[in-house]
Amino acid sequence: MKFLKPAFISLFSTYSFILGFVSTQKILSEGVSLIDLGWWLSNVPFTLLLISLLALKSMPRTQPNLPWVSFPMLSGVLLMIIAVGNGAEVTRLQVISVVIMAIGYILYLTWYSRLEKRHADSVKIGQELPEFSLLSSEGEKWSSHQLVGAPTILLFYRGNWCPLCVAQIKELASEYQQIAALGARVLLISPQPESHSQALAKKMNAPMEFMTDKDHQASRTLGIAVKNGIPLGMEILGYDSESVLPMVMITNSFGQLIWMDQTDNYRVRPEPSTFIKVLQEITQAQ
Repeated sequence: MKFLKPAFISLFSTYSFILGFVSTQKILSEGVSLIDLGWWLSNVPFTLLLISLLALKSMPRTQPNLPWVSFPMLSGVLLMIIAVGNGAEVTRLQVISVVIMAIGYILYLTWYSRLEKRHADSVKIGQELPEFSLLSSEGEKWSSHQLVGAPTILLFYRGNWCPLCVAQIKELASEYQQIAALGARVLLISPQPESHSQALAKKMNAPMEFMTDKDHQASRTLGIAVKNGIPLGMEILGYDSESVLPMVMITNSFGQLIWMDQTDNYRVRPEPSTFIKVLQEITQAQ
């Protein structure tokens, strides 16, 4: 079923935007009725979530079940039921669209947002990472052996197309001074084209190291590569359909893995304060 995810998110997002526009236009042109307000509430909260994620790119994480989206949508459905019970007329379009929206939203929460199981058997706390190589932003080869010498945060992200990934990197950049003060470096690793990573690096006011996972060598070695991991249509922007599952690892100055986060929900991610706490513990232990 995972091969359906790229098509699902592209089609469902488009459907949500269209439905949000139509329901808003109806209220603006005809005025507010209980049935139309319920119809609007049953779909627009998800549209607003997409706008917040895609346009603002300032939301690095959400709650798993999105209560600020789920409750208004449920309230909208209840308002429509109450309105019909009071004799209001509901169109076939409204009924069908609400059913589709409800099914799509449930799938988004319980299926699309969930990440597949990883096969990171070679990654163990207290041990060195398996050998892999990356390309630096200057095109130079970098080896995992170079983790020795300083504590390092390794953040694997899906690419510039992922708004939560970009927001997480922005958040990390804002806390970079605290991280650097602990003698740590930050590696941001993605399988996307180098030009995309370079463009993102220019927007960050912090000397973090952007790395390219050429041919998915690192993600496959670590067991976090995923087939069909991008929304349908992103290939035309230069992205490979194979992507990476979001993951953060922190190593000590000996190159040993001390901490990692392998989220099972792409919207649930650790905060920089967690990284800083781990780095402080590493500093105290050395």
